[in-house]
Amino acid sequence: LLPVGVTTVTYTAIDVNGNTLISTFSITIEDLELPQFVSPTGDIQVSSEPGLCDAVVNWAEVVATDACGIQSLTGTHTSGDRFPLGETTVEYNAIDSHGNSQQHSFQVVVVDEELPTIAGLPADLTTSSMPGVCGATVAWGEPIIDDNCGIASVTPINERGSLFEVGTTTVTYTIVDVNDNVTEASFTVTINDVENPVISEMPSDLLLDNDPGERGAVATWELPTASDNCSISSFESDHASGDQFPVGTTVVTYTAID
Repeated sequence: LLPVGVTTVTYTAIDVNGNTLISTFSITIEDLELPQFVSPTGDIQVSSEPGLCDAVVNWAEVVATDACGIQSLTGTHTSGDRFPLGETTVEYNAIDSHGNSQQHSFQVVVVDEELPTIAGLPADLTTSSMPGVCGATVAWGEPIIDDNCGIASVTPINERGSLFEVGTTTVTYTIVDVNDNVTEASFTVTINDVENPVISEMPSDLLLDNDPGERGAVATWELPTASDNCSISSFESDHASGDQFPVGTTVVTYTAID
């Protein structure tokens, strides 16, 4: 077994009279075998650390072997380095004692799985409608929104300080971070209508004589109107203009319900 490199082989011939002849030739053994990586590391995927947009990533020690010995083993990164969000290529280069080199690379992928946060939303709100309006303007404090990598959009269905109609409205905040993680948070705004309907143009009390030959009289009047800050559900009277009323006093009542 000859070593890598140049080996000189010498033959010596001596005849019976002591005459000598020496002849040589060289054998050159070249190392063409590349270094090999032992149990090479595969691609690695990890989640970003809580509250951060990167992560420390560890992997098993990278080992290379060669029949003639490893001269150097270098890498673009080392185990325990901090890696940013996304995909990073880690490459190792092994060089043996005769200059043959071999490369091994793998991907370190850091993904953001942390949801955005929202704090400071109010509990459910209840208030009364504003005079003459079928609703009320409602405001609340600005919520505190945060994310480890950054916020892409915040979408409230109803803006602070906007007019809310009578009834219950659900206010929902949708927060999307730069990596498409989504958080939703909601509360309700209830507006109660406490304003009574208004009846206008009610006629004054009527004083009539009985109709000839009758024990009463037909009474007519201009019809009143009803209005409300929201809307009128019903407007009724227990008597109608044009009814016949008996002798005496009859109270005519109009009822408006919103």
